[in-house]
Amino acid sequence: MNGLAAENHELRFDPKCYTCFSGERVEVVGQRLQLHYRLSGPRIADIQFREVIEFEGDDMREHVEQSAVLSEVTRLLLQIAGVSYYKAAAPEGIIFQQSATSSSRVSFLRRLYQQGLAEFAETNSLDLKGLSVQFMDEANERPAQGLARKDLKKVLLPFGGGKDSLLSLQLLEETGFSVTLLVVGPNPVTEYLARKTGHPLITVKRTLDPKLIELNRLGAYNGHVPVTAVVSAIATLVALKHGFGAVVFSNERSANRGTQLDGGLREVNHQYSKGLDFERRFRTELAACGATQLEYFSLLRPFSELAICREFARRNRYLDGFISCNRNFRRTEKSQRPSWCLACPKCLFVHLSLAPFLDGETMFAIFGANPLDDLKNNDRYAALLEVDGRLRPFDCVGGGVETHAAFALLAGSGWARSCAVVEHYVAHWQSQAPIEAQDLVFAPEFDHCIPQPFVKVIDAVF
Repeated sequence: MNGLAAENHELRFDPKCYTCFSGERVEVVGQRLQLHYRLSGPRIADIQFREVIEFEGDDMREHVEQSAVLSEVTRLLLQIAGVSYYKAAAPEGIIFQQSATSSSRVSFLRRLYQQGLAEFAETNSLDLKGLSVQFMDEANERPAQGLARKDLKKVLLPFGGGKDSLLSLQLLEETGFSVTLLVVGPNPVTEYLARKTGHPLITVKRTLDPKLIELNRLGAYNGHVPVTAVVSAIATLVALKHGFGAVVFSNERSANRGTQLDGGLREVNHQYSKGLDFERRFRTELAACGATQLEYFSLLRPFSELAICREFARRNRYLDGFISCNRNFRRTEKSQRPSWCLACPKCLFVHLSLAPFLDGETMFAIFGANPLDDLKNNDRYAALLEVDGRLRPFDCVGGGVETHAAFALLAGSGWARSCAVVEHYVAHWQSQAPIEAQDLVFAPEFDHCIPQPFVKVIDAVF
């Protein structure tokens, strides 16, 4: 018996048949890591998965065999990347067939699976509060022997093609850091934009088990996963292999906060693995793996989306070569040309956040249209503003305070003042704006993990 049942002569997958998800092992084959997982349950056949992660350059196996630190981080990657397969059935039990490395590993993974999959659980009406995470062996509190500290001037920058990573790139350029970009794909749009910068580029190919796609079609649970957590582990392996001193992400403080549900009694954060809580916990696990010579942090953590857009617009070098529309990460065609759908929350928010700092002609050249002149978008903007009973969208966008501040800037002066949605804002929504929204938005916050050698990078401009 297995978890596939006939329904109207069509096979259907029943997630409730599975009671345990297992992270089995990592195999290193040449330049590839193969991550093995298993779903199991009583009186049904197991379902096995294999994910393949392919690295550039020389044999990965030799590096892993010669470095206990890399070996530990490959196991951490196995544990983190399991979120993509766990969610097919979301059983209450997770077991990893290794030692836990540290006493904090169980709580780290339990929180990642619960908070990183909170949106997934919400949209599938699931409750993950009872999730159990176990390891076959007790935690080994003796970390792997750390490697020698590398040159912090040598930076690996995970690159998604958006304004945030491009601003980080410019700030690091201006302060004398040597930056190599990392793209985890394949994604032809992102690789094209990375190459346009002229900086060295490392690509890593991540291939999900096609069995997962088929199970999704047959009725497996599906939804958002904390992909930045997976990229963080992959970036760490690349940095250790190639001798980088720092992995520098570009996550802003807006990612620390999520969508408020039930009148603020619950929070679901679409961006959990981009937030400060994950960043701190991941740093702890890297130290437990012995990777103390490597810095891992987000350069833009003190700043709001609006402050970042202001600075990105002022440094106009990459205005013709960035994209923040999620559609580009879902496209199946191989075109390298980025495009904006101007309908998703992320498109609308980025357009709105840049509008106060660029002229109308430049905005049209970037986006190809003006969604602020279309009242059909009112409901979408109401959600971004968190007014009229609307909730902040599950997407990588700023909160209502930032959205109010952007609209207030547009309403005060500039090319967009007479746009239909801006006029609607003034007439119907501006009265609901938080007091001193603009002051709150542009003031930096100082709760971050930025090491001292990098503080100067942001001190000069914010």
